[in-house]
Amino acid sequence: ADASLRMAAVNLAWLEALDVSSLKFYYVNTQTHETAWEPPGAFMDRKQLFVAHQSLCAELQGMEAEGASPALAEESFLARVRARFPPPPGPPPNTSALQQQLTRLELENSALRNELAALKAAGDGRASTSSSDAPPPLPAHIASRGAACAVAAGGWAK
Repeated sequence: ADASLRMAAVNLAWLEALDVSSLKFYYVNTQTHETAWEPPGAFMDRKQLFVAHQSLCAELQGMEAEGASPALAEESFLARVRARFPPPPGPPPNTSALQQQLTRLELENSALRNELAALKAAGDGRASTSSSDAPPPLPAHIASRGAACAVAAGGWAK
């Protein structure tokens, strides 16, 4: 029973996922977001879960064959399944909090897109108001050091 509870706890925290680039399975801890190529101890992969399910189904059929009422056999079967794979503790995740976070991120994304568009427009305006094909002037903090650096590097010398 302890081993079943340990397996159930591990299977509640860890999921098996497929890496599409390598087509290999890896494991994700849904609570800590840790990932690993090897399953954690006591983890039941899909094959083991299938075998356990088949075993429980065979046990149920055996109970029915021995004359136990179908309702009693099914209730016993379901009790064992619930004991082995209990539902997650606590209430389900609060979807409204996730929805609020999504809305906030969408607004932030929209604001950043607007800012980017404004910066691009300002850059396009600066280029179109220039009367020559010369590049834009150096920023002041670079221009103050630029002449000495350029001469030292062999630039601007005639």
